[in-house]
Amino acid sequence: MSNALVAQNFQAIKSMMTNTELKRRFEEVLSEQAPSFMASVLSAVSSNDSLKMCSPATVWGAAMIAASLKLPVDPNLGFSYIIPYSDKAQFQMGYKGFIQLAMRSGQYKKMNVSEVYKDELKNYNPITEEIEFTDPSEWKMREEGNPKNVVGYYAFFELINGYKKEVYWTVEKIEKHAKTYSQTYKKGYGRWKEDFDAMARKTVIKNLLSKWGVLSIEMQTAIKKDQVVYDGENEEYIDNEQEPIVYISKRQREELMELAKGKQEQAMQILQERGIKSIKDITVNDYESVKAEFEKLSKGEG
Repeated sequence: MSNALVAQNFQAIKSMMTNTELKRRFEEVLSEQAPSFMASVLSAVSSNDSLKMCSPATVWGAAMIAASLKLPVDPNLGFSYIIPYSDKAQFQMGYKGFIQLAMRSGQYKKMNVSEVYKDELKNYNPITEEIEFTDPSEWKMREEGNPKNVVGYYAFFELINGYKKEVYWTVEKIEKHAKTYSQTYKKGYGRWKEDFDAMARKTVIKNLLSKWGVLSIEMQTAIKKDQVVYDGENEEYIDNEQEPIVYISKRQREELMELAKGKQEQAMQILQERGIKSIKDITVNDYESVKAEFEKLSKGEG
């Protein structure tokens, strides 16, 4: 696209800021902060020539998703991004955004995600998911910060009710995931190419939260809308293939119903806090954390 056409398209993006309906929609979710947020969107676009060439509707569509989650789109902050993909802009979550939404829910006591260096990992059992680290006094590679010495990524959380979960992914597993779900990774450009570390952290923390975390409505929205192209009316996923939704088995449903016997009201409250309508709507990603909550309820700890 010629410089003249880029300038023309960027002007079209800028012009949409004065659209009465668009301004109203941003004001509905951000109130008095809407003007400054919209200005930050324009700033993000102005510093990225590829974004200047994207469809104006998809640029503001991505911005609207970020606004609804109350997350900034400044790429230097790392909470959420407006990413160019061909001639369309897509909304993309950053790992800091997932952590922000989780802590905002008030359900989490602790949470972190980090790279793991060769001299830090003592043992990892992929079957039991047990992780052992070496003595921190022996750690030298972290201070050096050479990415070639990173062997994996680790994420953990602890809920305020005491439930804990941790996950570890090797670099090889992360790369395999990226090859499966990101077209830009396969083609050698985009965020995976520009900042592998941030994308790896995001992949691990997103997996941890979506499978075992307490999912607020905001968190569910963030997981669903991550990498979506939205033009104000329609949604499409052009860079990634969405992982299929798999619900728990009949045996697992019966197990949960047995744990909830006599305490159905409290059990429904646990599900509703996660945005789940009923036991039959529990996915395999939610099963372990819901089961842990139901077990506490069964023992009178809930």
